[in-house]
Parts: sequence; structure tokens; C-alpha cells
Amino acid sequence: RRSTPKYQLLVKNQSNANDLVDNLHPDWELDCQTNYVFYKVDDPQKRIRGLWFHDDAERRRIEAALRQTLEELHSAPGEPQAPPMAANPAQKASAAPPDSAPPGMTPIDNNVSTESVTITLASLRAALHALADDNQFLRTVMQKIKHSAPQ
Repeated sequence: RRSTPKYQLLVKNQSNANDLVDNLHPDWELDCQTNYVFYKVDDPQKRIRGLWFHDDAERRRIEAALRQTLEELHSAPGEPQAPPMAANPAQKASAAPPDSAPPGMTPIDNNVSTESVTITLASLRAALHALADDNQFLRTVMQKIKHSAPQ
């Protein structure tokens, strides 16, 4: 995210629309035990939250991701936040070749702006994971590999 809060914990409720969303902040206290992750939210009026995991290996993966994110927040507490990038209507209206950008992404026009974007290890990791989980993106990559292979 480019705005505050930089990170959020989202637990998707598959039964209804009542998802759990908590903002991560440097003062989070994390207490992890077998099959459980406990944490305090930044609102002192709220109770300690607990997440239960059926599989403790999954709990350990989530714990590692939370600890890494909290470490990033601790190491750069005053890091400036980049403002959200404004959509460029002219760029969306342009007729770009169909394979110039991954599906769902607007092609980059290097002449539009000199804005800078802050990239962290966590945001890069999340972006790469999202691409690896996108079947259309993977099909596009496989097609490019097949077309570039010597015949």
C-alpha cells in the first residue's frame, strides 16, 4: 500500500461478508503458540485477538510473514508513504497490442510521469506471489516461452 495503514491483516470469512481486518503497526505484540497466533490491535479499547489454525505448519508460515512485516515496520517507522498513483484516462484509452502487458494490467507509458514508487521486499514478494497465482499470467508466460524456443 502507498497510504496508511501500510499493511493490514485480512481474514476472509467464507460464510458471510464479516471479514476480520486489522491494521498492522510497529507496536503490535505477537504471541504465538501451537495452532494459535495472538496479537493486540492498536485500539486499547479492543481485546487481544486470537487466530486458530487447524494446521500448525500454516500457523508457522503466517507467523513468519507477520514477524517479517512487523520487522519491516520497526526498521522504517518514519518511512514516507508514496501517494496513490492517479489513473491516466488517456493511457487507458490507448490501443495497445494485446500482449504488451499482463492481463488485467495497464501497459506502462514511460513518457507519462516521473513519479517514483517505493518498493519493499514484502511488496515485491506479494506482487510475485500474486503473479504466480494468476493462471492467465502463467499461460501468457508459457506461450512466450514456447514461441521463443528454438524449433
